[in-house]
Amino acid sequence: MEHTGIVRDEVAGERHAAAWDNLIGLGGQKNQLLAWAALALRAATLDRTATAVNRLAAIEGPPGTGKTTLARNLCAPLGDLCAAPVRVIEFAAHEAMSSEHGRTQREVHRVLTEVVPGLSNGQPTVFVVDEVESLAMHPGAVSLEANPVDVHRTTDAVLTALDLLADLSPNIITVVTTNFPDLVDAALRSRADVTISVPLPTAEAIADILRSTLAAWAAEFPGLKTLVDHHSISTAAKELASAHIDARQARKFVLDVLSSDLSTAADPGSLTATALVSAARDRRGGR
Repeated sequence: MEHTGIVRDEVAGERHAAAWDNLIGLGGQKNQLLAWAALALRAATLDRTATAVNRLAAIEGPPGTGKTTLARNLCAPLGDLCAAPVRVIEFAAHEAMSSEHGRTQREVHRVLTEVVPGLSNGQPTVFVVDEVESLAMHPGAVSLEANPVDVHRTTDAVLTALDLLADLSPNIITVVTTNFPDLVDAALRSRADVTISVPLPTAEAIADILRSTLAAWAAEFPGLKTLVDHHSISTAAKELASAHIDARQARKFVLDVLSSDLSTAADPGSLTATALVSAARDRRGGR
């Protein structure tokens, strides 16, 4: 059965573990999120009011930095710690929005308090709410076209539903993500047990991403193996860092370079270090 806004409902598997491992340059964020999740589930029997454990985490940062990937694939390492299968349920907040705010309020309340607990079936569950600012917007960020009363009621409905979810379903932890933390309602931000910031990747992280991506290509095109450990990777990474690219763009950079010329498209293994660095300098220059 389909439910508005629910885009994923599955048990952690090898795909989630691989995606978690491929999050490069986010070691600190991964450790913090995993430690919080494990503790939040262990505190399930404690008084939530006394311990201030809301089983809610917020991940914020620019687009393309890996926030959703981090939240979505937490289920894999968490399952290892729990020694039990962990389910992940993903909710796209913007898909639940309706021009009829009363309908949005009812649907969000139903999904958070009935659908998600039902889908979790009592299993340890990571509930991911992507683009949470769509549902819980700071009053000062409301557009002139929107009715502030309707927005306020929708936000209240979300907060009430999250509180009920935490009270009635101790097997579920909620992770919300946002590209625009300043737009998120202050009451929701204050409820978060932890807030994890994911910045744009450093030059070192970009270098590791490039090596990882080239290694993946090299599995099919062995000629690229010489580039994986080439010193030019660090040079290209510094150029790309100066261009302020995100982690997603860093992964796509190799594809962009390979597909920019018919000769490398026909034979990816022919890509040279000079071409890689040149393309990175062009990216920094905005060409």
